[in-house]
Amino acid sequence: TRREAVRQGAHRWEGRSRGGAAAMGNHGVGEYVSWPGVATLAVSSLFFWLSNRSGRQAKELESVPRLQTLGEIGALLRASKKTTKACMASLTGRVCSDDPLKCENVPDLGVIHRSITREVFMKKNDRGEWKRDNSTLTDFTRETRWHVEDGASKVRVHVNDGKSATGLQLKAVFVGFEADGAGGSQGGSDLNAAANLLKVGADLWQGVKKIGTEKTEGILPLGTTVTCVGEVSKLATNADSSSSSTARAAEYVLRKPMQGPFYITTQTMPELVQGLSRSSRRWLLLGIGVTCLGSYLIARKLYKRVLADVRARRFREEIRRRREGGGVEGEGDDEEETSAEKTCVICMHKKYDTVFTK
Repeated sequence: TRREAVRQGAHRWEGRSRGGAAAMGNHGVGEYVSWPGVATLAVSSLFFWLSNRSGRQAKELESVPRLQTLGEIGALLRASKKTTKACMASLTGRVCSDDPLKCENVPDLGVIHRSITREVFMKKNDRGEWKRDNSTLTDFTRETRWHVEDGASKVRVHVNDGKSATGLQLKAVFVGFEADGAGGSQGGSDLNAAANLLKVGADLWQGVKKIGTEKTEGILPLGTTVTCVGEVSKLATNADSSSSSTARAAEYVLRKPMQGPFYITTQTMPELVQGLSRSSRRWLLLGIGVTCLGSYLIARKLYKRVLADVRARRFREEIRRRREGGGVEGEGDDEEETSAEKTCVICMHKKYDTVFTK
């Protein structure tokens, strides 16, 4: 009968509502967590770590004793013997050497020399466009025995392993480019030409076209004023040379400490500390901004999911209330069931002919 059909339809609506409510209510943890937000918070933690590192380096440099002249090293070493701390010092002087290094392509002299050779070529990408690229062939650094002097005192401070210091910037003295095949020999021209053609053809087949070779040279020139931060100690001398060294300058050595900063830079100490403090503030502000973005993404995803669960719970309560309410027999019951047959099973407020569900 019509009443039984309506009741069967109501049972079907209840089954759909229970299934939909179960589907909306039983979610895993991933449904409540915004993974892009979690990834953003992970990136922000990296920014905070960088800020903390720069700030710690700035504080370490501020705690290092600053020497106005190299002649103050002796008094600093005598005072350090009464403590357990390493004799850290910050000093400024001019770069000097008795045996400087010579550049390969220019007549400049320096104490640290770096030479880099790169192969320059055109590479074809997936879209068929040719892009300029390079690969490093050789990269080596040389260092000679050198020291710093200030001219105000007869003191020499030798620097050990200066090429591994932080903040070292070499002056570029040569940048040269040699086109591919420009320096080839004339002997055996036929054989070389055939080999070059085969090589060029193979490279083009692989989407690579060699252009030439680029070479750069950088040095730490003589006479450059540098700021050195490290561990200072007295230079050990032989007993035979002790008598002759009385008339010579006092000699010390600056090396990398076991724990602590080791800097060689052309900046002054205030400029170096200010730069590290500025970097720390920059990383901190960037980390705060990224943290706010990640928190917003997580809160938005959680709010939407909680709101969906609240709607699902209200929907279940509405279905339960309508089922437990029942109805009176007669025409009123037929009219209520007829109207319920056309009610939307999603919102239970509006009447629709057809409802599509997933």
